[in-house]
Amino acid sequence: MDPTIKKFLDNFVETASGPLAAQLKVMTDRAAVLHQTGLSPDDALKRAAEELGYADSSQSQTVEDNPTFDRIDQIVKSSDVVLFMKGNPSFPQCGFSGKAIAVLKACGVTKPVTVNVLEDGDIRNGIKEYSNWPTIPQLYVKGEFVGGSDIMMEMYESGELQQMLGAPAA
Repeated sequence: MDPTIKKFLDNFVETASGPLAAQLKVMTDRAAVLHQTGLSPDDALKRAAEELGYADSSQSQTVEDNPTFDRIDQIVKSSDVVLFMKGNPSFPQCGFSGKAIAVLKACGVTKPVTVNVLEDGDIRNGIKEYSNWPTIPQLYVKGEFVGGSDIMMEMYESGELQQMLGAPAA
């Protein structure tokens, strides 16, 4: 990637905050890797956005026209902390879900509302479209999408997650 563009994006990410900044960092880091394979900066950013599930919003469904989205929306808004994961807090079915639970516990969240996506295929596929994020686990705080386990960890390390959850910083 052109060093000027990379520097601009890095400075933007460093000065931004919250879950969207963390998502942007993941996307720009992936774009930098793709650019090293010979893609132009524009093509690298476009491919990174596509790989991470940022599709054209004109193709996205809304809560109003998708019953699964309606169910997910109700779950997301049902509690201050909701984690869509594989398995449950006592027995996570993947390492990323286990990591997400560990980060929440480190923030003092001992009983988040969790949804085991392995029990419902509609929710498992729908949550990825609902959030426009391709992976599970997915954390929602006060109805807002935060991100997956890597973003949770970055935010935890910076103290942002604790602040968002109203917990003391580590």
